[in-house]
Amino acid sequence: MPAFATIVLAVALALAPAAVAQSQPFPARPIKLVIPQPSGGHSDVIGRILGPKLAEILQQPVVIDNRSGAGGTIGAELVARAPRDGYTLLLGGSNNLSIAATMTEPRYDPVRDFAPIGGVAVVPYALAVRTGVPATTLGELLAYARAHPGRLNYGSSGVGSTSSLTVEWIKSATGVNIVHVPYRVTAQAILALLSAEIDVVVTDLSQLTPHAKAGTLRILAVAGDKRIAAAPEIPTVAEQGIPGFAIDAWYGIVAPAGTPPDIVAKLAGALREALQSPEVQQRFDELGYETIVDTPAQFGAFIRADVERYAKVIRRAGLRGSP
Repeated sequence: MPAFATIVLAVALALAPAAVAQSQPFPARPIKLVIPQPSGGHSDVIGRILGPKLAEILQQPVVIDNRSGAGGTIGAELVARAPRDGYTLLLGGSNNLSIAATMTEPRYDPVRDFAPIGGVAVVPYALAVRTGVPATTLGELLAYARAHPGRLNYGSSGVGSTSSLTVEWIKSATGVNIVHVPYRVTAQAILALLSAEIDVVVTDLSQLTPHAKAGTLRILAVAGDKRIAAAPEIPTVAEQGIPGFAIDAWYGIVAPAGTPPDIVAKLAGALREALQSPEVQQRFDELGYETIVDTPAQFGAFIRADVERYAKVIRRAGLRGSP
């Protein structure tokens, strides 16, 4: 065989697997779902509920890849730089797609660098104190903080997290001095509260409720714009003297910007089907999570609006890069 023909044949054989892969309908191999929190975090819990159902619908394994750190921005940046083929997705949320992206300086843009797939859930947050703090309402907590500036401290999963912004917004609105103690994950902050290392924590209401029932902490307020059906006796922050205050943690799935529209559409359809399945609905209901079912366009508009909303709050309060 002539040398030129041999080279052509070798190249053709080398390219054949790639050509076959490109001709196969999406997905043709496992999908990686990046979770920007460690095992046990909110997005990790949601991902492990959704993953098996998505795998069933898409007929491919969905592999959970925990990449925690820096308020969720490490995992988000990884996905922003991933190939635009639909095989690497981010289960992101308010931490790394709106708050941290405005409050800190990650190396990605939450609007420009991602292709929205769809929202997943809203997780209600609440503010709690250790039992030794002399307060049974948010007003009493703020009064104590004013009388003892710098004595109280609060824990969070870091600057740019929903838990951090909640307390920082309260501080800026009321002028109190409560010291920030950042932890790697919120679970560590809860343990620190229970061991009296810190005084205040803000996190998922479902993580606080068992401890409140056991009498080891007190829940003073929910952070969203309305009371929670699972705990209607707990007033909102806005009801207790800070008008317009409303923060909820939300989660959704995005792909790298530039992912082909047909792949985005297929992933979005699978996500909507998974969220509407009885098994996923039941687990979310048990956790007190509110399911979000929308389209890529609706989710993209939501992210843009959330970034703008928090940018105004953070700029007004002078919180950018706050410790």
